[in-house]
Amino acid sequence: ETRRKGAQVADGLARVVVPAAVVPAAADDAENGGVDQVDGVLQAPAAGCYNYLRELALSTQGKPLIGITGRKDTSARLVNSQMVSVGETYIHAVHRAGGTPLILPPMLVEADWAPLMACLDGLLLSGGEDIHPRHYGQTPETWLGGVDETRDDSELGMLRAALEARKPILAICRGHQVLNVALGGALYQDLA
Repeated sequence: ETRRKGAQVADGLARVVVPAAVVPAAADDAENGGVDQVDGVLQAPAAGCYNYLRELALSTQGKPLIGITGRKDTSARLVNSQMVSVGETYIHAVHRAGGTPLILPPMLVEADWAPLMACLDGLLLSGGEDIHPRHYGQTPETWLGGVDETRDDSELGMLRAALEARKPILAICRGHQVLNVALGGALYQDLA
C-alpha cells in the first residue's frame, strides 16, 4: 500500500515537496524511520528523513537520485512564507538525463551531510548569489552582491561530503565558485 505522489516532507527547517515520490504506507512506523503524518504532511526527524530518502531511492527503479542545491525564495505573495526553490531547467535536465531530481534545502547542517550523501547518487550545485568572502580569507568589498551565509555553509559542507564519498558533482555558475572555494581557491568578489 502506498500514499499519494508528491508527498511533502517537513524536516524542521523547510517543507520540501519530493517530486513524483511514492511514500510507503509503512513510513508511519517508528521502525521505518519514525516518520509521522500530521495534517497530511509527513513529519520526519533527521534520521527518519534519510530512511525515507533510501526508500525513495529504491522506488526510482534504478534511476540515479540527484540532489540539486536549492535557494531561499521569498517570491511567494504570502507574508512570512519563505520557500526553497531551484530553476525548473535544472529539474528538467536531470530528469531528461534519466535521473530523479531532489531539491536540497540551503540550510542543512554538518549532521546532515554524510547521511545525505549516502542516499544520493550525485550532486548538482546550482547557481545563485555570491559567496561570502570569509570563506576564502577576504573581507567584503562595497560592491559585493547579495550573499546567503547559511547557504554557503550548507553547500560547502555538502560538497566536501560529496567529494569524500566520491560522488559525481556538476557545478553550474555559483556552483563553480563553491567548488573552487571548497578546494582552497579564492574569487574576485563581484565581476558585474
